[in-house]
Amino acid sequence: MKKYLIALAILFAFSGTILAQLNLNVSLVGQKQYTENANDIWGYVDSSGNEYALVGLRNGVSVVDLSTPSNPVEVAYLPGAASTWRDIKTWGRFAYVTTDQGSDGLMVIDLSLLPATATATLWQPTLTLPNGSGTLERAHNIYIDNGYAYLSGHNISNRGVMILDVQTSPGTPIYVGAADDTYSHDNYVRNDTLYSADISAGYFSVYDVTTKTAPALLATQNTPSNFTHNVWLSDDSKSIFTTDEVANGYVGSYDISDLGNIEEIDRFQPRITQNQGVIPHNVQVWNDYIIISYYTDGCIVVDAARPDNLIEVGNFDTFIGGNGGFSGAWGAYPFLPSGLILVSDIGNGLYVLQPNYVRACYLEGTVSDSLSMQPLTNASVKILTTLEEDDTDNNGVYKTGIATAGTYDIEISAPGYTTKTIQTTLSNGVLTLLDVELVPLNAFVFQGMVQDVNGNPIENAIVDIINNDFNYTALTDASGSYSFNTFFSGDYKVAAGKWGYKTKIINQNFNNAPSGGYNITLEAGIEDIFDLDLGWTTVGTATTGHWERGEPIGVTYQNAFTQPDNDILLDDGDHCYVTGNSGGQAGDNDIDGGFTRLTSPHFDLTGYTAPVLKYSAWFYNGGGNSNPNDYLEVRITNGVQTVTIETITQSNSAWRPEAVVRIDSFITPTANMQIIFISEDQNPGHLVEAAVDFVQVLDTATSTVNTTPIFDNKVSLSAFPNPSSSQFTIDFGMEQVNTQASIRIVDMLGRELDNSILNTTRGQIQVGNNLSAGVYIVQLVVDGQPMKSIKVVKK
Repeated sequence: MKKYLIALAILFAFSGTILAQLNLNVSLVGQKQYTENANDIWGYVDSSGNEYALVGLRNGVSVVDLSTPSNPVEVAYLPGAASTWRDIKTWGRFAYVTTDQGSDGLMVIDLSLLPATATATLWQPTLTLPNGSGTLERAHNIYIDNGYAYLSGHNISNRGVMILDVQTSPGTPIYVGAADDTYSHDNYVRNDTLYSADISAGYFSVYDVTTKTAPALLATQNTPSNFTHNVWLSDDSKSIFTTDEVANGYVGSYDISDLGNIEEIDRFQPRITQNQGVIPHNVQVWNDYIIISYYTDGCIVVDAARPDNLIEVGNFDTFIGGNGGFSGAWGAYPFLPSGLILVSDIGNGLYVLQPNYVRACYLEGTVSDSLSMQPLTNASVKILTTLEEDDTDNNGVYKTGIATAGTYDIEISAPGYTTKTIQTTLSNGVLTLLDVELVPLNAFVFQGMVQDVNGNPIENAIVDIINNDFNYTALTDASGSYSFNTFFSGDYKVAAGKWGYKTKIINQNFNNAPSGGYNITLEAGIEDIFDLDLGWTTVGTATTGHWERGEPIGVTYQNAFTQPDNDILLDDGDHCYVTGNSGGQAGDNDIDGGFTRLTSPHFDLTGYTAPVLKYSAWFYNGGGNSNPNDYLEVRITNGVQTVTIETITQSNSAWRPEAVVRIDSFITPTANMQIIFISEDQNPGHLVEAAVDFVQVLDTATSTVNTTPIFDNKVSLSAFPNPSSSQFTIDFGMEQVNTQASIRIVDMLGRELDNSILNTTRGQIQVGNNLSAGVYIVQLVVDGQPMKSIKVVKK
């Protein structure tokens, strides 16, 4: 069951100083920063019960005394080969450290003399594995169980899992065997069963390692994004949890009680940063909670006591900055006897956190048709005033919940049914069952016609009538008529258009069939806002990144947009043409290895006195190991001659000012005109993204042409001071005046606290004077849609 859950804790750190620490069920105890980047983390307890943090750093391992958790003190530093990746586990009085760069082999740290000192040796044997031999120089990860260490991603043979005995001769590993089938990125072992995260293969593997010299493969299971980064077993060994280390990836939950029939039973994503490129890194399990190091979302605690209903119950954000990318929390260690959680933040070092583990308030049930009693699929169940929601599965079952007990309104809706709201009291650790029957709506016949301004029918016009539940699409016949036999009442967006006419967008409520039909009049004109497919064509040689029509999905690189996250605000629609509109990480679906060309339908300019072309474009070019050398080119053809009217090479993370071009200054207008947009990734490859929107051809003899450029940036939003003990000054900017815009403030449960209407496109307002101490989201809302969001902290 797919679920989006809210991320609920924020820590802001800047220039080494903790500015604010406000979160859900997790509090800051202490912090230690380093001059080098951190990676993984583990804990250690000596014979006297003293607790230590073992912090992986780029150039070694830091041993930190936690006798006073609010003041972590480094008592030993063990240098090693420079590496982005380290992993640390302990057995007895030794820590074993893998490094995935350089040639340290396996570092073995003797911790027996702590807190006075610690010493290290390097284990670098020459070994023969089932499929090859070599000297151990590096490995990516390690796990230790019952005196055996399991190394993943080493440099020998197929880079699978190497098994070492670390019990017989403590401090001196003994090679035993290997699961050498495929590259292993990470692993977890319990009681002679090995679970390997085979990241490149896209699945986790399960091995029987009872016989360490001959592991036997038992099963494999793909994960949601086919990029399985790590795995961890539930306390009862019946479930397993995984992370896919990709932008917008999931934490997956699986029932493994029958290895012959492994079943995915839930997925988790922080709701508040959904579709913002946030990446899950590692997951670990403690007392039926999963503790996740979630990169730029920090440390997240999820109640997994019901593994088919994962609910976030705690959060502490260690990273200040934009969402997405490989920054923030690398690892989280929850196994110290004190109950403290240790978090390693790549840029901000060690965090010592105190969790307050609470069980979630579980809400589950079924949704069915009140007449047939059949289960309803994809019905939505929302806990209002929060961001918690779930959709029913094929059996009408939903499973959701929340961290904070209380009385909530639960909204249940489904396409073709009357929405129902039920007030329910939810309690921590309690399963509330709520079965709901929805009443079907009455359907009616919906029909109308499309005509021009003179009342003449327009044949083959497209009519789209859509909302969140329904999408009705038709082409008009020779009489300009269209009809839908089964139409449900509701609020809809109506879009009608045809090439040679201006697309019309109308927001309309239909409670019943309009008397006399719903007729739409279109004005003639060469114009496309791309909400409808009016016949543009695409070709190209690029391997990825071809032009696509749709609502753009923003992509970022180094905290800047490479691809727009909204269309241009000048038109009435919300679509544009964009290259490789699949979201994800920068480079996943940009233009690669060739060109992509977008060509308009033909149009006739023989009757125009002074034809003018207007369009808005986006072009980003960056990355790579050399100066970017790619382009977006705008061309026009009259059927005989093709000319270039603009070549764009300057990269920008915003829509460019609207272009206004006299066509007859470049080419002789004919009855066979076309507009062409072409963008190319030239060798060597770079990040290349382009977009185009609101293309118009006007006649200046009969139309007024606006030659004033639009703002370079679509929207801007900032707050200062931040944090603030009084009010915030919000600086905002957007592109156009003829729109409804506001500054909205919501708390971390998604509840609206303030909504200030804006009467200008750019300016400043003061907000937040009456807010209590806490973390809030400030949103710039345009036409009901949040265009940009920032976090603010009230001290």
